Amino acid sequence: MKTGKSFFVLPALLAALLAGCASTQQTPLSAQITLIPVSDKADIESGMKMDYFYGANEQALDHVTCHADQSCVYSGFTFKEDNKDSTKSQFDSLVIRTTPRDTVRWARTYQIGGNYYNTLGMVPTSDGGALLYGNSLMTNNSNFPIKPSFEKIDADGIPQWGGTLNQNVTNFWSAFTAGIRLSDGGYALSGSNRVGGKWYGIVLRIDSTGKEEWFSAVRSRNELTLLNDIIELKNGDILGVGFNKALHDMVLFDFGPKGKAKKAPVLHIRGDEVPIGLVNLATGPAIVASETMPSGESAAIIVRLNQKLRAISASRYRYTDGFNPNGVIALGNGKLCLYGPTEAEAERDKQSLAFTVNLKMLPDSALLLKGGHVFNSGTKVTGEKILFGGARPLGTKQRASSIVVTWTPSVKNNQAALKGIHREPIKLKEYANESAKQWLTTKSDVTTLHLKDMTSQLVSGGSPTKPVAPRVGKASQ
Repeated sequence: MKTGKSFFVLPALLAALLAGCASTQQTPLSAQITLIPVSDKADIESGMKMDYFYGANEQALDHVTCHADQSCVYSGFTFKEDNKDSTKSQFDSLVIRTTPRDTVRWARTYQIGGNYYNTLGMVPTSDGGALLYGNSLMTNNSNFPIKPSFEKIDADGIPQWGGTLNQNVTNFWSAFTAGIRLSDGGYALSGSNRVGGKWYGIVLRIDSTGKEEWFSAVRSRNELTLLNDIIELKNGDILGVGFNKALHDMVLFDFGPKGKAKKAPVLHIRGDEVPIGLVNLATGPAIVASETMPSGESAAIIVRLNQKLRAISASRYRYTDGFNPNGVIALGNGKLCLYGPTEAEAERDKQSLAFTVNLKMLPDSALLLKGGHVFNSGTKVTGEKILFGGARPLGTKQRASSIVVTWTPSVKNNQAALKGIHREPIKLKEYANESAKQWLTTKSDVTTLHLKDMTSQLVSGGSPTKPVAPRVGKASQ
């Protein structure tokens, strides 16, 4: 099953990067992670800048967010392989914070309960920290369940509190894959998990201290359902968008403030459509999905909803080499930015494509870079400036390294790539009266993590030792 933004492919993402790298070194993570600029003044003036984060281990970014002062926080993962004993290989979450002047303030790795911890995203917090979410491998009672997990870190990256869901499931699908900060200061996390032996989409609402307010599990038509993304509506409801595996269609869930599912319409389009993003616009929410057409071609879909959550338009965006979107950014004035890899057959031939869509749903600017994992995540910084985080091999050993790309679409516009994007309206049928099977509780379904369960290691910041950076030339676009 194609999952677009889905979480269980992230270890495979790193494996794909490693497959293209000659490095098999097993050195520990460097005492520093350094930021290496590779764009010259002409690149920056032309509307694009590229930087690498370089350390001793392979690494990749999968989420980026920025605070009001333009300091940014990046999350991702590092991988240290043990060729002699695979059980000793380490998969750590990585968080890097930069200053408004684009220098590394600190970098930390994180672990919860074992040797596998996968942070799939984060929510910026009012104190300058972040709420990390994803899944972790918990080692207890001779069992090794992978559980949806979350932890709050402060502005210095120090863990403060966290939790995991109680269900014991060993499957990469068990994860929180999206999170938002709510208007009351609390948080909501969504994802998927097995409940009572069946796969449900899940939403957990917690207050500003991490205390559970309610937990809901839902199934569209009582069929296998994944819940990919959420937003908060003006009336305080939480809107979720997911995927009904039996129907191969998207489904919406409107949760009231107390967690009750008010409606669950199905959006039917011919083909497979897996939602990868949900954003609020002035006219109503917009959904972006990764589509596998009946022909096998990959494309992006945008569905716009009105304030009553009814679909009002749908468009498909095809690219010459195919396109598999990873996410969407709302830029203001109804404009959107879609980004992700092209669908070249060989990993070495894949590229990363980003393009903006105006209020009339027409593509109006584009950026195309070498490598299929350059645009894993993106966020708006200021004005029209967009920041992307991802990964690309670097140096003579071609070690997978985190990459950051800054793009101003109004200045940098790849006309050849833009001409390769074709938009076409599509037919969508909405089944508004569909039912959802729901399991809802306000009792504790969360196991609180103690500080001893959330280990963290400082890998950059506070040390005078500087790492030896690889030699790099002008950025290859």
